[in-house]
Amino acid sequence: NCFQKSDDRWVDILQHIKSHELREILEGNPLARVEQEGPKNKTKAKATKGSTMSSALGGCIRFTPGDPQRSLRQCLREALKGNLVPFILAEESCTLHALEALLAADVMTEPSSQCVSMRLAALEQRRQRDYKRFFAQALRSSILSGSCVALVFEDDAVVDLGEEAWLQRSPSKGTSLEVLPDEWSLSCFFSGSALPPEIFAPMTFNARGKAPLLLPDGSDNGVLSTEATEATPAPSQDLMLRAAGELPETGAGSTGHIFEATEDELN
Repeated sequence: NCFQKSDDRWVDILQHIKSHELREILEGNPLARVEQEGPKNKTKAKATKGSTMSSALGGCIRFTPGDPQRSLRQCLREALKGNLVPFILAEESCTLHALEALLAADVMTEPSSQCVSMRLAALEQRRQRDYKRFFAQALRSSILSGSCVALVFEDDAVVDLGEEAWLQRSPSKGTSLEVLPDEWSLSCFFSGSALPPEIFAPMTFNARGKAPLLLPDGSDNGVLSTEATEATPAPSQDLMLRAAGELPETGAGSTGHIFEATEDELN
């Protein structure tokens, strides 16, 4: 996996590729950025900004609740097929909140285990408690059941609800946070054992074998499918003696040296 450069330095190619993948996930692909020219008028500036935002987010997929031709479940599958992670937002005119629409789409088998409140995770982190368990439990349940996992930003109001009650509450309408707290940022929770950044690139997440690292010991759900093989029996003493060979009568060993035993060793 190594390559020697012209200055005689060795580079780990595999590690180099992994670092580029991680940087692209966290900071974006610099080769895909579109250089903007100075706008000549406000109309052009607005259009350029809108097109750049669409390309950065990978496109906007619209869904109308109650539409028989296009369901939220279909929209999520469409995004996942393109190696994208859906970011669900509800417009002000929508009668349903984003979390309500997601729960109604029936894409999670156990919403209580597969939904993570970023507010609660930040609260546990501030109290120096085990906040990683929220993400580890959600991802483990999602992998084993083959369903989705949701990271929920409760931006409607800051409420003090526990782990059991926050998912059942009715989101307050008309009130929302203008700016989310910095401690809710995803970068505050990234961890290889709980919330690996590769989950935001599903193809990379699967190709790098991150899923087995999040599963409990002994249950890989077919992720690491290995056939059970019988243990190789230990060689017998007779086989070991025959493999070693007999010393010649002259006492010379395999290296040509002559070995002579003393009287004490013979006795």
